[in-house]
Amino acid sequence: MNTLTIMSYNIRNSNDDTGENAWSNRKAALVALIKSRRPDILCMQEALPDQMQYLRAMLPDYDFFGVGRDDGGMSGEFSPVFFRRSLFENVGAKTVWLSETPLLPSCGWDAHHNRICTLVALKEKETGQVIGVASLHLEHAGPIAQVKGAEVAREAALSSLQTQCFLAGDYNCAVGSKPYQVMTQEPLRDARLDAPERSDLATFHGFGKKELTLEASPIDHIFYTPGLYHPVRAEVLAIKMNGRYPSDHFPLLVTFQNG
Repeated sequence: MNTLTIMSYNIRNSNDDTGENAWSNRKAALVALIKSRRPDILCMQEALPDQMQYLRAMLPDYDFFGVGRDDGGMSGEFSPVFFRRSLFENVGAKTVWLSETPLLPSCGWDAHHNRICTLVALKEKETGQVIGVASLHLEHAGPIAQVKGAEVAREAALSSLQTQCFLAGDYNCAVGSKPYQVMTQEPLRDARLDAPERSDLATFHGFGKKELTLEASPIDHIFYTPGLYHPVRAEVLAIKMNGRYPSDHFPLLVTFQNG
């Protein structure tokens, strides 16, 4: 593959919003946005079972791996990895919980919720090359769980995938914060900052309620280990679809080039 595109997208769960921001009113716009860019790999966060059912039906070109964070099955939010089935084969996948017991459904340290990291090894059908992809949603409130969770995710990805890795997700942390510093220790790097063409807009906007300024840092990031692919473009897709915001986050889309 000459290029590889990875999108990280917190799609906002279907539980809490009413009116125009209710899932029923924005799900078509979200799918339209995804289809307009056709990422090779799509890492989502906050997807509840009803949303997963809809997205699987509406994205027939993609396969996926992911489990619910509450029980390792179908309960709670997923952080799934979707991938274009024409390009990739899943050759190994697992989920770890960002806690003191990463192999069991669990809530770690001072976190308010179970947090997970989805790990998938993908083999390129064209070349046989294997890459590692992680999708995660880091704790939003507990400062200990933010840092410790980042450490668990980092270690799990580097030890389990053992190839060029891409760790995409909602990290709930700004550039320079303590969890961010954990995630950018060698060999991991920030793909957005390394891309010669990049957007510096914030990724969280609260359905348009949060002012978008260059001073507001993105909290959604894609980290990677140097290897075959290097980032050339990073876009924060600060757009509406069908006249509405598909989520309270903008997706981050990074284009990587081979060679």
